[in-house]
Amino acid sequence: MSNSIAQSKSKKELRSVLDSPVQFSGFTGDTMDIESIKEIRIGLFFPVDSLEKTNNQLINAANLAIKEINEKGGYNGIPYRLINRWSIDPWGAGSKEMIKLVYKDSVWAVIGSIDGEVTHIAEQIITKAWVPLLSPISADPTLNYIRIPWIFRLPPDFKVQSELLVTQGIKSGRMKDIGLIIESSHDGRVFAEELNDVLCNNQMSPVFYFQVAKDKFDIQFIVNHMNSFNASSIIVYLSKKNIIKLLRALETGTQQLTVFVPWIPGLDQNLFTQSFKVDLYFIEPFSRSPNGAYEKFADEFYRNFGSIPTFGAAYTYDAVYILARALQKSGLNRVRLREAISTMSDFQGVTGKVSWDNAGSNNVQPVYQRLSGGFTE
Repeated sequence: MSNSIAQSKSKKELRSVLDSPVQFSGFTGDTMDIESIKEIRIGLFFPVDSLEKTNNQLINAANLAIKEINEKGGYNGIPYRLINRWSIDPWGAGSKEMIKLVYKDSVWAVIGSIDGEVTHIAEQIITKAWVPLLSPISADPTLNYIRIPWIFRLPPDFKVQSELLVTQGIKSGRMKDIGLIIESSHDGRVFAEELNDVLCNNQMSPVFYFQVAKDKFDIQFIVNHMNSFNASSIIVYLSKKNIIKLLRALETGTQQLTVFVPWIPGLDQNLFTQSFKVDLYFIEPFSRSPNGAYEKFADEFYRNFGSIPTFGAAYTYDAVYILARALQKSGLNRVRLREAISTMSDFQGVTGKVSWDNAGSNNVQPVYQRLSGGFTE
């Protein structure tokens, strides 16, 4: 076999499913007559009146974007309206609410949801209904691995975050004896899989891997068991409440630990104010500084709602604007709307420039930084 043939064969073998853009080649349908509608409906698949402030911020950010867009004329004089549906049982009644959102409410697109597991539910419905879905919260890469053309994910995925934690955190810091403490949720398990792949590729392996239940978090047992391994650093994926418990428990120990935390919705830097003894490193999903667009959005958000917006709120705000701009280009046609979103490469939002890869994931670069504080409740 000649060298040229061997090289050609090698290149073909190295191709992956993400080397070509995902496309939709089905029936494009008819464009709706603008005279026949009174409002443009956008669906939200988020908790309503939630006790969790992080979830309420998502609704507030979407409402703020809708308000601004309508003040500028909406869609050719027709106002936008948000339709919010949710269920505390996403896999049961939640899927029915998604069906109502798409077929009864006749939304043009859906924004949501709060994590990868629930977003997969929405994904199943929109795939059959041919409705675009923008995911502003979940970092679950499996949403896009299956190459469904109707879904677009805005935050950096767990693979990108894991690579940043390992290269800039573990390798640069020459850390040894790494431990993992991961919540046994859907997103926790996916993060652990991506992280372990990155560690393996860098010829590393954790000295321990604790998978813990969110609601059965025995902090003393975990700390005692962890200390027996003499780890110098740990990578943590837990809920805000349990991370606080862990960091406070580590304060009472004599062992100096370095703690690495990926971006987890709800754990934004405006929550880091109390000092802890551990060295704490955190990933931001996008850069907020210098970012004039974000600063303007944050000021307006605070003026309207009295709080600093989370990263998830910023992504939700951008998702609404992406849909509004795409609809101006596509007209009232869901298939063409999907195409308009997929070809949007010049959108500059408050989270930075949106640039889709071939699977519909945003090529945003997360930020790795050291934090000088801790969490407040």
